[in-house]
Amino acid sequence: MRKFYYLLIIVAVLSSLPILYLTIRYAVKQRAATYNFKRNLLGVVKGHRNLLGVVKGHKAIDIKYNSYYLAGEAGSSVYLASGTAIGHLLKVGPLLRDTVSINLELNRQEVKLKGSYKAYVDSSSFYLYNGLERSILKGMTGVWKAAVYGIKAPYFAQLQPLGTQTMFFRFIDTDTRANSLRKVTGNGESMSNTGIFEKQVDGLFCTDGMLRYNRQLHMLTYVYHYRNEILLIDTNLNLVKKIKTIDPIDSARFKVDQLRAEKSFTFASPTLMVNANCSNQGKYLFVQSKLMGKDEDLMLFRKSAAIDVYDLEKQVYCYSFYLPKYKDVPISSFKVLGNSLYAVAGQYLTRYALELPE
Repeated sequence: MRKFYYLLIIVAVLSSLPILYLTIRYAVKQRAATYNFKRNLLGVVKGHRNLLGVVKGHKAIDIKYNSYYLAGEAGSSVYLASGTAIGHLLKVGPLLRDTVSINLELNRQEVKLKGSYKAYVDSSSFYLYNGLERSILKGMTGVWKAAVYGIKAPYFAQLQPLGTQTMFFRFIDTDTRANSLRKVTGNGESMSNTGIFEKQVDGLFCTDGMLRYNRQLHMLTYVYHYRNEILLIDTNLNLVKKIKTIDPIDSARFKVDQLRAEKSFTFASPTLMVNANCSNQGKYLFVQSKLMGKDEDLMLFRKSAAIDVYDLEKQVYCYSFYLPKYKDVPISSFKVLGNSLYAVAGQYLTRYALELPE
């Protein structure tokens, strides 16, 4: 009889081990994923997301393919571009009710074979660009016919148009071998700032980030991917202000190795992504952070995208909110327009109706 009881005890202990293991693993992961900062979270009460706090509602449409990304806006419509089909755009109305497929008129002899093209739509103009080939095609929205844009561009990784006659490029300077900024105008004038990005590791990966233009402030914004910093830059490429994001990651946390045979660099250690996406709206900058702060619920954090909002005029952090992932699919790009936030996640485009404090 005693053997029977001992056997029951052993079975009970063994059966509880998986639960104990999962509990310990969850606790360890929760601690490991938490960083020493605290968000001013709106719409979250006692660990539960209250959608009525910030996100008043959302609607999603199936755009069929996961290769789409947000390319810009014109009027009240947003435009998606395909990462696999050059010259294809999808125009989406403000309430996601109307979609129009657009195939740009291209001269195939003007399209370079090397590298890949990305699209950018801004008000009355659209652009197709390929930094590897210094190729830029431009046209008018509504007409949708692209032609070579005769601006003297460097080899570049990012492009930000300003109006119809000025462009900003993030490029690799041949002397410093580091990321730099260049401004080029339609009349051939250009200027560069090769020291605008502070080198921490290699000058390339460590300064990677997102170049945007803020219409209200008439300034460029640059949000680093791997550190807690936002740069405000005027249109003459002067650094106006450095703004710290709320997390404590002030330096890029990775190492790189040089592949001498290929004259290129690669990561030699895992990377810690800090800021994944961003969007300007009025005087505010919306930043999607990948880091979880103190007292945040791990499961809630994983099912959402954490959006931190900064006032660029006052140069301060304002508040944060959780954006629920549609069907648990991670967001690849988003754009804020007025009281709407449009996000691409996999093969879905979601419009979130926002109610944010003034």
